[in-house]
Amino acid sequence: MKTYARISAGIVAELIRIPSDGPEVEKLFHPDLVATMQALPEGSDVAEGWSWDGMAFAPPAPPALAVAQAARKAAARQGLDARIAAGMPYGGATLQIDETSQARISAAVLLAQYELPAGFAWRMADNSAVPIDAAGMIAMGRQAAEYVAALRAHYWGLADAIAAAPDAAALDAIDLAAGWPAPAEG
Repeated sequence: MKTYARISAGIVAELIRIPSDGPEVEKLFHPDLVATMQALPEGSDVAEGWSWDGMAFAPPAPPALAVAQAARKAAARQGLDARIAAGMPYGGATLQIDETSQARISAAVLLAQYELPAGFAWRMADNSAVPIDAAGMIAMGRQAAEYVAALRAHYWGLADAIAAAPDAAALDAIDLAAGWPAPAEG
């Protein structure tokens, strides 16, 4: 297989492969297209996006550290958001712990310190109702608050490590999937 790089504005726009035993490139393509092509040696690692200065190919420059850090921080934030969106197990169902639900839980905990209405139940993510008394409501609120606080603390630790990474290698070494706290079953 023969490989050619089609160059556009000094950048490899695409790689074109033709069989080794096929016709020459000049017989397959229009002369204007052939004029934009550069033959690559067998086994070359040149890829789309590489630059061509008329003499040699060069890989694209890695993204600036700040751009890479912003992307990693956004990925870490997605990890936090996904875990909050997933909720936490409680009473055999899933308790919603997004910002709005946290505010509702806090209000119910405040009410529970005085008295909950008879037959009070908490609506879970699957729309089931979990009967709960004042002490249970306070315990559920505390567990939800502690879990969300632990998730945020882990995210902040990741964000701090990302900001402190001195180079791309250190940034890539930060494992965004490891260390997230697991919710305790309530």
